[in-house]
Amino acid sequence: MRTIHCIAACLLAMTPLFGQAQERIEKMKDVIMRQDGVATTNETEKDPKTLDLRSSRETYGFTVKRNSLIVQNAIKAFDQDAAKAYSVFKGDGESLATTYNVGGINIGKGYDHFVLECFADKNNSNRRYAYALEWNEAKRGKITGKLTKVYGQRPGSVTVTNVTTSLPSMSDYQSVGKAVKKHIVTDGTLSNEQIDSIINSVIRRLNKKGYKDIASMLQQEWQTAEQSEKNDARAVQTIVYDKEKNFMKRYRNGQVLIIDGAGNIVFTGLKGKLVMDAAGNIVATNYSGKTVVISND
Repeated sequence: MRTIHCIAACLLAMTPLFGQAQERIEKMKDVIMRQDGVATTNETEKDPKTLDLRSSRETYGFTVKRNSLIVQNAIKAFDQDAAKAYSVFKGDGESLATTYNVGGINIGKGYDHFVLECFADKNNSNRRYAYALEWNEAKRGKITGKLTKVYGQRPGSVTVTNVTTSLPSMSDYQSVGKAVKKHIVTDGTLSNEQIDSIINSVIRRLNKKGYKDIASMLQQEWQTAEQSEKNDARAVQTIVYDKEKNFMKRYRNGQVLIIDGAGNIVFTGLKGKLVMDAAGNIVATNYSGKTVVISND
């Protein structure tokens, strides 16, 4: 009987690991809640007839010493659970964060860094859990931050194009050919090597077609983006990706790369702009307004 009880206890202890996609973030939430001086808000709304939970908002504002591992461990927890989220947003400084409104809470406003992840409620496809970690650089030996958890109605599918409406997209151009197949397949996350390979393939095609000036401009633009990221970990200001396989990277210097789930690519540099659709058709514009169109014949 003792053995059976031990096995049952172990199974119960393991249940949260399999029952909740955001299990590591929840554990960090519990750790932060127990810190001294945490400022807590907790609001819930229930159906008056069934008493089912409609929505909830929790925030935990904290201040810890510079050498505390709280923020570092919280970031790690978000990274570990990110693969199970249907949308992930990361940014810092003057990023798009101030436009992210989750359950009436602005995420990123007033903080140096943020990460926001959204998880589907496995018991109700119309509901979702959203978790956000926001924090500032250490000042006077202290780090201030906030962990937010919001449960409620799941908004319409979040994509790169509707999160970044001010950015260029394929809709800015007439399609130069019918997409016959995707030239790229991604789960929403891309390595620098994959992105580099895509951009360099475009540069080669521009050179082959005789558009050496635009090819050179694009190469310089992309090298600037790559070099800035290698030299400074904060060169990338915002990263967004989701389960619809959309990916966006905004650089601090103003350059923006978008690869959507259909395989369309938009790269906006400092002196020009590149659009390539899923079939490999290219529209490229340089700083003087010269535009070239290359069909994937």
